[in-house]
Amino acid sequence: MYIPKTCGRARWLPGRALADGGAPPLPLREAYCPDNNFQKEKGMGKKKKVSDMTDPAMLRRIQNMRLMDDELMTVVFSGNIPATELLLRTVLSRDDLKVKSSMTQREKRNLYGRSVRLDIVAEDTAGKRYNVEVQRADKGAAPRRVRYNLAMIDSHTLRRKQDFSVLPETFIIFITENDYLEQGKPFYKVRKVFENTAVDGKGDLPFNDGCTIIYVNGSYRGEDPASLAGSQ
Repeated sequence: MYIPKTCGRARWLPGRALADGGAPPLPLREAYCPDNNFQKEKGMGKKKKVSDMTDPAMLRRIQNMRLMDDELMTVVFSGNIPATELLLRTVLSRDDLKVKSSMTQREKRNLYGRSVRLDIVAEDTAGKRYNVEVQRADKGAAPRRVRYNLAMIDSHTLRRKQDFSVLPETFIIFITENDYLEQGKPFYKVRKVFENTAVDGKGDLPFNDGCTIIYVNGSYRGEDPASLAGSQ
């Protein structure tokens, strides 16, 4: 975490998974200060880490945090394109995905009602948009919450009189600490269809509104790649 305002450069250290015992950890930031006043001890010119200058109680609190904790998640993913890219590639099973921008705690204001604060908002090089929400409580992952997030994102996208076809493809991803549907799967993808349209044994026609909704089970501990791909 960046603590002194004089800190400029940073190096990458191993982080922790979304939940204890989960997938390989994402990187966390730890900065060191380039200012000579901080770096030099008794003329030896050693660089001092932020952890060396942090109160031990605060340092223990930071070390006990997980990416499911809002404060740490905000620091890790804010403007951090590599970390966001790794997260989205893992969830969507897409090695070709390239993130162009990433922000955390992005507020969408509503002059006539409730505003929202989105955990992670990202855009890839193809113009597709992503909203990732990290939820420890199941109540925060309710389907109507997903609906409202999408509505607020879309309402801030089009300019006056711009055609609806211009709306970009959007992914709403909720990472829940618990298995929201209690089905033991790593991912749950919402399938939208026109009912009673199946012909010749084929499935119902898809309702292509340009929005993909995925729930990620943060308590999943399996490592079978087939099960991950099969959930998409």
